[in-house]
This record gives sequence, C-alpha cells and structure tokens, in this order.
Amino acid sequence: LGVRFVIISELLDDQMTVQTLACRDDEYLRANFVYALEDTPCADVIRKQQVVEIERNLQALYPLDKFLAEMGCESYYAEPLPGAIPGVVLGHLALLDVQPLQLTPDQRILVKVFAARTAVELERNRADKALQYERAQLAARVESRTVELVEANRGLNRSLQARNEFLTNVSHELRTPLNAIIGLTDALTEGVYGELSERQARSLETVNQSGRQLLTIINDILDVAKLEAGHVVLLPGWLLLEDLCRACLDIVRADAEHKGIRIHHRHDNRLTTLWADSARLRQILVNLLSNAIKFTHAHGEIGLDISLCEAAGCVEFSVWDTGIGIAPADTLHLFQPFVQIDGRLNRRYGGTGLGLIIVKRLVDLHKGSISVHSVVGQGSRFVVSLPLIDAVPPETAATAGPMSKNV
Repeated sequence: LGVRFVIISELLDDQMTVQTLACRDDEYLRANFVYALEDTPCADVIRKQQVVEIERNLQALYPLDKFLAEMGCESYYAEPLPGAIPGVVLGHLALLDVQPLQLTPDQRILVKVFAARTAVELERNRADKALQYERAQLAARVESRTVELVEANRGLNRSLQARNEFLTNVSHELRTPLNAIIGLTDALTEGVYGELSERQARSLETVNQSGRQLLTIINDILDVAKLEAGHVVLLPGWLLLEDLCRACLDIVRADAEHKGIRIHHRHDNRLTTLWADSARLRQILVNLLSNAIKFTHAHGEIGLDISLCEAAGCVEFSVWDTGIGIAPADTLHLFQPFVQIDGRLNRRYGGTGLGLIIVKRLVDLHKGSISVHSVVGQGSRFVVSLPLIDAVPPETAATAGPMSKNV
C-alpha cells in the first residue's frame, strides 16, 4: 500500500488495552507490545465501531499519544475488526504515515477485506485459547477429582477393613462362649450330670436351639467378612456329586421333616464327578436348601436337581420349592448383604439376609453364576451354574439317562 506503518491490534479488556500483533515497515519492526488506548485515534475506531480517517496533523489532535510521537506519524486510516457477535469489536487495523495517506478505492476495498480476514483469525485464535483454557481447567478438575476419589477410596477401604476386622474379632469372641453353652446343654440333656425332669429337658432344648441359631448367624457374619476381605481361598478337588448331594440333603432333612415337607432329588447320571471345593459347594447347596425349607409352607415340597448343560459346558444345581415365591421387583435385592425382602418388624421369617450373599460370593469364586426364577405364591427355583473343568474321567462316566426319585 505504500504506507510507513501497518498495525494490527487486538482489544484485551474493557479498559481499552491493546496488544499489537504486528507492526512493520521497511525500516522499523515492533510486535506484541501492550498499551492503553485512551486519548488515541484507535479508541475512536473501537468506540464508534467505524472507519476513522485523519489526513494530517495527527499528533496535534492526539498530543497524549506517545506512540504517534515516537513514530512521527501525521496521517491515519483505521478499520474496526468486528467480532462474530453483533456490536462486539475485537480490535482495529490501522495504516499510519508521516505523509498524508492517499488511498485509492481499490486500496480501501483491499484494506476492508484484509480487516475482515484478520477479524476471523482473531476470533479463531480466541476460540482456540478458550478451548485450551477449558481443557486445562477440565484436566485440573479431573486431576483434583481423581485425587479426591483415590483418597475417598482409601478411606472406604480402611473403613471396610476396620469393619471386617471388628466383625471377625466379635464373631470369634462370641463363638467361644456359645460353643461352651451348646456343649454344656448337650451334656446336660444327655444326662451326663444327672437325670432331668421333662420341664428341665424342654428348657435346655430351647437354650440349645437358640444357641445353635445364634452360632449360625455368627458364622454367616464371619463368612461375609472373610469373603469381602478376600480371605476365602478355594481348595478344589474331584468330588462325587451323588455323595455330596446326599450329604446336603441329610443336613436339612430334620428341618424338612419337622414341617412335613417332602424332599425330591433328581440327578443326571451322566454326571458323577466335578472339580470344585467340596466344603464350599456343600455350603452353597445347604444354604439354598435351608432357605427353600424356611420359605415353604408345611407339607410343601422342595427339590435338588442336578443336570448337565453340554452347550454351556457347565453343571446346573437347581434348588426349588413350592413356597411363598418372590416378586420380580424384589429379586434385585436378593444378593445384597443384610437385606431381607420382608423388612417389616412383624415379618414371619427370621434371619439376617446373609445366606444368599454368601452363596453368591462362593459361586463367583468358582467362576460360576446364579439365577433365580420365581412366581409369587407358587415357589422359587435357584439355579447355580458351575463350569466343567476338563472332561469327566472316563472311568466314572455313565451311560444311563436322568434319574428322578424322592428321598
């Protein structure tokens, strides 16, 4: 354009402060300096948001503008740099010279086009800076939140550890006197210390049953504490399924007979052995069978079915009953610790709600799964699926089909 100085400036704040992005001519170069716009022609451009043109006596009109005095400029032409939002000015594009500026129409159009493109670049630059700032703020918030979550997790782990240690210690402390109470009542009932009257025998039987019930609850609490702390380690081995099932049914038989409940057992004869922890699998089945008896009315029926699911490569243990059943909405809470579906104070069925959470954790340790199918008023079926490890040993394989019987 044949002018001495071309200045592109960006407005920084409401105090009319400008940062010059470029300032150049053949003899002088100065960039990225900041100065206030008060009492300068640039201020008029930005405030009026229109072109300002001064052909001569520029320093006389703006005597306080030290930049003009330093440059020795006497003529001035400037275009505002409009922002994307109407009424917002980003800065200005100014042409300065020591001689009067004589711009042709084409040159003025060129300046307007250049000013528009400059405004777009400034807007893009501001957007990039805003994005970088937001990213930095987000990263800082994420880092801060991560630190908070890590600390909260540590606190939670400490609380869980303290709770588990407390439950373990209390359980051990309670089991010792309870075992003594149960042992002594057994001895008294058997007449070790002399004959008892019928009334005394009934009272001791009540004490003994209450002690055993309390010991069961304490053992459940201890098991949950161990499972949550990761202190339960499986000891798997080859076990005979028929022997295991009969042992489980023998454990619950007395309770079933007391309520007149009929027990069914169905065993797929293709299954004779399984690689699993015998004690823990027995605990799983006894818990499920005990629940089936507890929630089944007198003279009802329960059953234990074992079947081979070849497609899924697993063994399925199904414990079913003809009891009260479970509403679909309540099945979501079955495997939560210390939760009973019937939470009313006058509920008919006792217990801590720990049995099923123990079952779930032990099934998980076996890399298996558990599901429930139930209809209110008709009964429930809990299905435990455990994976088959390798093939069933040939010498134990049988060719007979499924077998069903009452026991």
